Amino acid sequence: MPRTATFAALVAIMAAMLLSPVAEAGAPATDAPGPRPLAIEMGAPFHDHAILQRDMEVPVWGWSKPGAKVTVAFAGQKKSAKAGKDGKWSLALDPLKANAESADMVITDSTGKTETLTDILVGEVWMCSGQSNMQWPANKCVVGRKLIPDILARVEAGEEKRPIIREGKVTDKFSSLYPTLNAKGQWSSNWQDFSAIAFAFAYDIAKELQIPVGIVNCAFSTTQIQAWTPREGFAGGEDEYTKAIYQKILEGDCTTPEHKAAWKSYEQALLDWARESAQRVEKGLNPMPQPGVPGNLGGNRSATWMCNGKMTSMAPYAIRGAIWNQGYANGNEGLPYRNNLHSLVRGWRSIFNKPDLPVYFHQFYCAGKDFSGVTLNSVAEMRLGTWLAHRDIPNAAMASQVDITGGVHYYNKGVPGQRLARHALKNQYGKKIIANSPMYKDYKVKGSKLILELDHADGLVVGKSNCGGSLATPTPIDNGADQVELFYIADKAQTWHLASVEIKGKTIVLTAPGVKKPRGVAYGCNGVGGMPGIYNKAMLPLIPFIFYDHKLVVSAQWDLDHVKIPGFDSPEMMTWPMEYLPIAGTVVDPRTYGLQEVHRKLWLLGPQFANNAVIQAGVPTRFYGKAVPNSVVKVSFNGVEKSVDIGAEQDEWELTFPAMDATAKPLDLHAVCTLDGKVAHERKLSNIVIGDLWYVACHEIKLPKGPGLPRSGPTPVEAWTETPQLRMLMSGGRRAEGMPMRFKMNASGNPISRFFTRWTPTIGLTRELAQRIHAKTGKPVGIVILDPGGSPPIKDWVGYEYLPKIPAWKADAAELKPLYAADPEAFLANARTYIGDWKGYWKSVATDPAFETGAMPRFPGAVSVETSATKIYNQSICGFSPGNFKAILSLTGKGLVADGEGANFGQRFAVAANCWKETFARGSEVIDPHLVYAMPSKALAPKLTKPEGIQGKSTAVELKAWPAIKTDPKTRLPIVGDDLKALLDEAVQAVYK
Repeated sequence: MPRTATFAALVAIMAAMLLSPVAEAGAPATDAPGPRPLAIEMGAPFHDHAILQRDMEVPVWGWSKPGAKVTVAFAGQKKSAKAGKDGKWSLALDPLKANAESADMVITDSTGKTETLTDILVGEVWMCSGQSNMQWPANKCVVGRKLIPDILARVEAGEEKRPIIREGKVTDKFSSLYPTLNAKGQWSSNWQDFSAIAFAFAYDIAKELQIPVGIVNCAFSTTQIQAWTPREGFAGGEDEYTKAIYQKILEGDCTTPEHKAAWKSYEQALLDWARESAQRVEKGLNPMPQPGVPGNLGGNRSATWMCNGKMTSMAPYAIRGAIWNQGYANGNEGLPYRNNLHSLVRGWRSIFNKPDLPVYFHQFYCAGKDFSGVTLNSVAEMRLGTWLAHRDIPNAAMASQVDITGGVHYYNKGVPGQRLARHALKNQYGKKIIANSPMYKDYKVKGSKLILELDHADGLVVGKSNCGGSLATPTPIDNGADQVELFYIADKAQTWHLASVEIKGKTIVLTAPGVKKPRGVAYGCNGVGGMPGIYNKAMLPLIPFIFYDHKLVVSAQWDLDHVKIPGFDSPEMMTWPMEYLPIAGTVVDPRTYGLQEVHRKLWLLGPQFANNAVIQAGVPTRFYGKAVPNSVVKVSFNGVEKSVDIGAEQDEWELTFPAMDATAKPLDLHAVCTLDGKVAHERKLSNIVIGDLWYVACHEIKLPKGPGLPRSGPTPVEAWTETPQLRMLMSGGRRAEGMPMRFKMNASGNPISRFFTRWTPTIGLTRELAQRIHAKTGKPVGIVILDPGGSPPIKDWVGYEYLPKIPAWKADAAELKPLYAADPEAFLANARTYIGDWKGYWKSVATDPAFETGAMPRFPGAVSVETSATKIYNQSICGFSPGNFKAILSLTGKGLVADGEGANFGQRFAVAANCWKETFARGSEVIDPHLVYAMPSKALAPKLTKPEGIQGKSTAVELKAWPAIKTDPKTRLPIVGDDLKALLDEAVQAVYK
């Protein structure tokens, strides 16, 4: 075939692949809006296009009329079973031979019903589970964009036979407190929709065995490992950590004595809370925190819930084994991941009735860019826990992703799947390959040399992972030992030194200047990512480790009796005696250990105080934020230093600085919170200027993103070269809350998060406005602009206490009253109602087998954030209290005056305007931001009413056309129309006339 024809054929194949299901030769497309209804209810895995496991008994089950005889005919076999009292029947087909030819499974029962499942194949079946990186579809990563097109091209060229790979999953269940037994399942051949990792795994097996491969997909995003663990897995745990989880599960089971005792105690605690809170409310105090319900009822992703919803209905389907990829949701738990993996594997083996079920799991990948140094952080210890589980769980193995890097959903999902497949190919299918990564074995010390001994160390080389657009298979680096900066050795003072590397056969010789007799060794504690590292000849990465005096090192937080690590009990392991690991020649960041690490997310400063901020000139500045009780907060700025003592029941502070003149000179701000003389949290801000600060309230103007800036972290210095005095404050996160949250957008809690506020150069609307202000005043200009999205009504922009001022909003105020002004007498009444609702819930659970356990009772008075009034105020206005703004500009949107709302606009907007002014002033008589608001013309809103009674300075400017900002298709920068520019001219003129 000519080259152009081959390319055209490939394009056609890819187009078909992306737009429609991929069908095997001779088989129909398998995707549909949902599985077709069956005449006889079957277990979730049994539907058209299923793949059955070869060479082992195949359980088949379903439901019929109690007492009915059910017969299953397949591949020359006929097996029968009798339905029990609950209607369930089950039987087992004798072991089947692999078969890629479509066959029918015929099910009949004695009631006269018949069902035929079509296009059934026999091959190898594996279950995959985990959170979003396992769920992530092939079409969103390298698997769908590189691996699958490459496969199809080779098939088209006749270089390989098209593999048969299908994926089955539950389609009608999510999660459940109790195991879901009867769910609907569906099988697909649309590779692009498959789990990318599972497809890469299955492809290597299908290519090697040349038989069909089925994937049972039980994965979902934002789920902890505990959620995918069956109850049976926790039941077998002997350590205190696992026993505590199992206790919660028992408390969530209404048939157990543990449940009865826990809920009796909870009811009393709730009533005691209600009485005490009622007394506090009568005194004008806030109610006490409400006690949480006992059991595994923290939400639909609590322990066992995801397994109960998406996996138990698939069990005990005949599978060869299972693979697991997860970790992000457990990244803050550390070492107990080892315990959780034991429970997971133990539980899966129980529900699938396979005591020796092979389970292969991933060691967590590397998010970020810098992986140097040594650490005992929670992610490092989670990787350690995974390695320990690999060591002591029989018939299980680990594939490391320590050299795979990226964001939350890393792009390279081909190599991780292929590494898991190596274990299956070796252990289940007899392929003579290397499946394990190099791993720590021991070390010897000879003078100043530490000689590291490794397992699985054939052909050690230096290599590097390529995380570009290819499959990112690691490649060797010739003479690369000098490039490895991941080994550290420790001296007798317990200081770690970056080591030089020499590979000698299956050992690695390490030395470091100044270390005469090494006592410890560490590798890749922070991960490896794209840094040069050690691989064996199968290009599998060396597993991270840290040992001192031949003992495994863990952080001091762990009670080793509590987590119980078989094979590494004392004296084979040690807790590190210091709060951090000292590195020679390096000053350790104090925020990474001790008191500052504990309080690293403290919202010490309000959201407007961040690097590159603009502070209002000419009026007193009130710095504010959160602090640790019993601490001292000290703020230094522009030659003034002030401090405030924080009380035992206090967590907010405020300091007023004298009015300051405008200046474009970059200033530093230093705020520190000390507890007993020690720093608990510290913020050092730079490039702050003093000028005029405006707040802009947008309606229906979707703001563009910043001009090519990083998604998180402080704006780089080079970004300020064009307009260093014109700045805007934006937030990348959600801007609606159910209750007032002054610090939700706070940049000091985690300054590198893309969800918090940061100051950036102006762009589009903000630049047009800032340029006009600067031309008038010559001062630096700051624009605070928060786009709430859509067109929320005016009542969403005001605080709770302002709602009763508008008769139509009184119903909203009544809905929110339990949150803001609780009636003392209502506490006990609501508590008793809540207890009654729970009793009704448990009665339904116990008596109705079909009861959906996910719909749990809510405490009376609970309000939905999505529908409640005040939700924009609670973050976007309240977050700047006090605000110290020179002016407020409100750009009226069409939605605020649509559907007859124009007649109500004047009265409602006046309430909102006064709410904004009073919130920003926060009791100050000095601050009165000049409000400029857009009044749509009569042509735009004929019935529009004018606001009256706005406090202080205000000006209305006519809006002749609904504001909109378009994007230049060439520069991708925003374009502000002439009408909006004219409005901005009027607004600036009004404030500075």
